[in-house]
Amino acid sequence: MLKINSLFDRPSRAIGFMGSLLFSLTAVGQESTVDLAAIQSALIPKREVGADVFIAENPTYDGRDVIIAVFDTGVDPAAPGLQVTTTGERKVIDIIDGSGSGDVNTAQIVERNEDGTLSGLTGLTLTLPESVENPTGEFRVGMKPAVELFPSDALARLKAQVKSEWEAELAMLNHRAERTDNADLEAAKETAADDRTLEQRDLIALQEAKEALEAGYADAGPGLVYDCVVWHDGTDWRVVVDANRNGDLGDDVLLRPYGIAGEYGTFDPSTNATYGVQIYEGGDLLSIVTTAGSHGTHVASISAAHDPENANRNGVAPGARILSVKIGDTRVGGSSYGTGERRAVAMAAKYGVDLTNISYGGSSTYQDGSDQFSTNFENMVRRYDILTIMSAGNEGPALSTAGTAGGEADFILGVGAHSSA
Repeated sequence: MLKINSLFDRPSRAIGFMGSLLFSLTAVGQESTVDLAAIQSALIPKREVGADVFIAENPTYDGRDVIIAVFDTGVDPAAPGLQVTTTGERKVIDIIDGSGSGDVNTAQIVERNEDGTLSGLTGLTLTLPESVENPTGEFRVGMKPAVELFPSDALARLKAQVKSEWEAELAMLNHRAERTDNADLEAAKETAADDRTLEQRDLIALQEAKEALEAGYADAGPGLVYDCVVWHDGTDWRVVVDANRNGDLGDDVLLRPYGIAGEYGTFDPSTNATYGVQIYEGGDLLSIVTTAGSHGTHVASISAAHDPENANRNGVAPGARILSVKIGDTRVGGSSYGTGERRAVAMAAKYGVDLTNISYGGSSTYQDGSDQFSTNFENMVRRYDILTIMSAGNEGPALSTAGTAGGEADFILGVGAHSSA
């Protein structure tokens, strides 16, 4: 299993960094003016690596015409700074889920009901947008559990919202029920337990079972599930996800595979999760591409963010474009087990990327670069001539603390963390 390697994965380092930053801001605040540009520039260590001076002296050597593949938790295509390059091109060329956590089986084909609706797999009746064009009349349907789409924090917020909505609705129903006379139930409750008839005991048992079911309803079953519909409009595949789970697809975003035009949607405000889509296997497989965390967006921004209004917030190579390949599996907390890495290598070759950044790593048995993770990325370098940069891990300094593959594999540039004064 591989996990993310990052300076901020270690609380002591993160606290130390934030403490230093706050101390610096306090010191600056004691002066008559605050050098905001210097503070913003220090968010990314461009000065320390000489990137700011290099770009100032060579303004066109800013990464333009270069594609950086980020193998990570996924990159959020809605993130500020990741919209356009310095030459006006779309920054994120495509988003791919190599982990499989976003896969949806859409092999089941249905047609419209007599009233024009579709029968969703969740049991909801789905109303299609009026703008739908489908020459064949065939729609592919699927469903996707929320637990496989969102990282734990976002999922917790969504569950809390749904539970709150259910409790409010239940309170209203109970209020209405209290206003309805139920003399038999009240009489049964007032009767001593030993004196109740069989009918009275049954009535009380049914009421208690009902209350128990109501109390656990919000957390019961497989959890929140989203209906998905796929069809071909004669030119491109189209996808709509019932992101608010109300059955009305007219208030949801119609998407094509992200690489066509950079289209994406957003789930409900509780998660605020961005998603794009991909279609595979002739329409039988839909991939809903979300992120397993913020780390991938963080890496992409350091590498290539571009703020047209404020160059101090640019990344090291603001002219470069990004290919996002999510190898962190949402279903297991963003860890990776090899499948995502193999798919990522195939995508890097397909899109002709120039270099990759991989912030994942872990321990190996022999520490000689012979494990599957090392050989996978080493083959990418040898076969496709792609410069591969990987983290060497968060541990150490000591013997055997460098992780695979960044600290062990040949032909890979391994990078260790350094906290400057």
